Amino acid sequence: NQTVLIEEQLDLIGHFHAAGTPGRHEPFDGEFNYPFLLRRLESAGYDRYIGLEYKPSLPPQESLARSLEYLRCRD
Repeated sequence: NQTVLIEEQLDLIGHFHAAGTPGRHEPFDGEFNYPFLLRRLESAGYDRYIGLEYKPSLPPQESLARSLEYLRCRD
């Protein structure tokens, strides 16, 4: 399980990159459930950086605002 492997190696990880996949567009437009992954990282004690590295498919300000809203989502 990749999530368990990541959690076991958190002390070696300086930052994560987030992007929608496939296509490397907005993180909310892809196969990964980033809110779930971020909650898992937080509960495992990760308190470092999450970088957004994607090609916006929307106007830049809208893209960033929607991405941040999605990533802050709690369910």
